[in-house]
Amino acid sequence: MPVVIAGLAFKLTGLIDALRSPLVIAFASIGFGLLLYGVDQKRPCEKEMKSLGLKAALLIGLSQILALIPGTSRAGITMTAARQLGFKRPDAAHFSMLLSIPTILAAGTLAGLDLVEKGMDGPWQDA
Repeated sequence: MPVVIAGLAFKLTGLIDALRSPLVIAFASIGFGLLLYGVDQKRPCEKEMKSLGLKAALLIGLSQILALIPGTSRAGITMTAARQLGFKRPDAAHFSMLLSIPTILAAGTLAGLDLVEKGMDGPWQDA
């Protein structure tokens, strides 16, 4: 839920549009890709998701907020957080996919509301 609240705040303040520059996208893609690689290579990961506690779940969930920066992979950043906390690759990927469900539902709902509000004059007319 934190990413839903942050995403709505980004949208309402216009910050999401301000971050849509090629430079931000390039630096985010490269930077977070290198971060995932580094964490994946250097961090010993032996925990399984059955040992996931509230604090770790919250930290991994909060990491999704970084995915609001264009060029940042939501799945990549949550798997990076899980790997940094010591979880095995398959468990990190599984939890990341579970976290995507409310995020995707919220984004789809917001897009649907925009569609209803703007009608046929939506941004797809320019495509």
